Amino acid sequence: MIKNHEFTKLFPRGTKLPQIDAIRDTLKVLDLEGLKQVNQNVVKTAVENKVFDNGTIDGYTVAAIDGTKFFGSNKKSCPECLKNTKGNKIHSFHSGAVISTVGKKMN
Repeated sequence: MIKNHEFTKLFPRGTKLPQIDAIRDTLKVLDLEGLKQVNQNVVKTAVENKVFDNGTIDGYTVAAIDGTKFFGSNKKSCPECLKNTKGNKIHSFHSGAVISTVGKKMN
């Protein structure tokens, strides 16, 4: 995605984006338990605030959950990578789910 310039509108002109190796090295030392706790607290707060009560377009609050592939490589991998085989090539990648809320009457 970096090579395809898909992030150019997210950053000011002239901003140099990190290479995939730098991103991968950073993710290796990321505190996943802390990130999981943050996610649990966000969901808990959203439920307490009744953000997801209606869940329909008529109720104005909609939650969308979508899966995405974060990083992939045909050359490098780690023990946690998911694998996809196409022909004789093995593609290693990481994926996850992201939730977004959209609506006029958000609590």
